[in-house]
Amino acid sequence: MPSALKTRLIVVVCLLAWLLSEPQQLRAQSQHPFFSLQVPGSRATYPLSINDAETVTGYYISNSGVSSGFVRYQDGQIITFDVPGSTATIPVAINTAGFITGYYNRPSTTPVVFNIPQGFVRTPDGKITIFGNPVTTASSASFWAQPVTINVAGEVIGNYPDIALASVVFLRSAAGVVLTFSLSLGSHYSTVATGLSAGGAIVGYSSNQSLDLAQGFLWSGQRPPPNPGGGFTPISVAGSTGTFPTGINAHGTIVGCYAAGSLHHYFVRARDGVIKTLYLPGTVPNCIATSTPGFIAVVPQPILVNDQGTIIGYTTNAAQITTAFIRLEDGTATLFSYPGSKQTIPTSVNNSNVITGYYSQGSEIVGFIREP
Repeated sequence: MPSALKTRLIVVVCLLAWLLSEPQQLRAQSQHPFFSLQVPGSRATYPLSINDAETVTGYYISNSGVSSGFVRYQDGQIITFDVPGSTATIPVAINTAGFITGYYNRPSTTPVVFNIPQGFVRTPDGKITIFGNPVTTASSASFWAQPVTINVAGEVIGNYPDIALASVVFLRSAAGVVLTFSLSLGSHYSTVATGLSAGGAIVGYSSNQSLDLAQGFLWSGQRPPPNPGGGFTPISVAGSTGTFPTGINAHGTIVGCYAAGSLHHYFVRARDGVIKTLYLPGTVPNCIATSTPGFIAVVPQPILVNDQGTIIGYTTNAAQITTAFIRLEDGTATLFSYPGSKQTIPTSVNNSNVITGYYSQGSEIVGFIREP
């Protein structure tokens, strides 16, 4: 399983703080239709995105250990695909029109780097366009593109490592024009893009020191691109040591997590800039991207918001059972898990509140779709 998809559960949110916080309308798990999603012949299936037509994309691991992409349509039909010549194909997002973006690994010609990630866009009829610059070693000419999401306009955002292997943001237009930027001072410090709205606004976080101390940013998407001196809106939770936005919807609502000492909390930021903490029982996962040389692990995000204001995410209880939640715009929250599972990880929610993700039962990893 790629490091991008390892669950990183760091700190326990105190249940007492939840009980004393702004009241949450928390409901017990209710009965909603669940459907398992498993690619035939796979040993693990990871759905990562669902659109309004209930088309799901993600990747699966075959019994021989190869990661390949899949598309699952509303009628249950599943097709699989690979970028030609790749050693792994990982779709991460699908937009309303059915265009899919993701990354694939291509073999390296040097023993220093084993695989080189590159980006792709797949059309609804299956045509794949690749992008990136597969220079074997990190340099000013290399562009190891790692897409994060795609919006309704066909714009793709993602990250790539610079010459010092710190993260730099890219924005690729539907026509294939690529713009890049960093808000960090110096090539050793990272700027990470995590969310893209329908209108082209980008959120993420950046730091001039350790990424654990990063603060969030919002860029409208209007040219020119932002730089360390300005052109963006800072996002910082008061009293936090780090603020990490993970998603933005069409109306400008932003979600993410923040660190306050040794604790992590979820937050929601309204369009007017007001930030509220979402207190939920259990352990809140660390939102910070992890990185290995040449790769920045962002997807899946632990908390997301759709265009209706519905928020999904997960926490882990004292028994180390990961439970998902859905919070409606009116503040009503419901905990849920796939029946009998030890881990339920939601990864995407469409604008009808249909959720996809994956669950584990023993060593088996299986996808799911949850109807509202």
